[in-house]
Amino acid sequence: MFLGVVGVLAGLAMVVAPFASITALTLVVGIWLVVHGIAEAVHAIRLART
Repeated sequence: MFLGVVGVLAGLAMVVAPFASITALTLVVGIWLVVHGIAEAVHAIRLART
């Protein structure tokens, strides 16, 4: 549900201010992908040890 709300808010931001929100959304998505990737790698290492 949280990602749904975030998606709706991001969509509204794109409609209201498309050029400014492209930069902000690119930064947010990039940071999220890096954090998600690190979490996946840590999880994979933990599973490999067991």
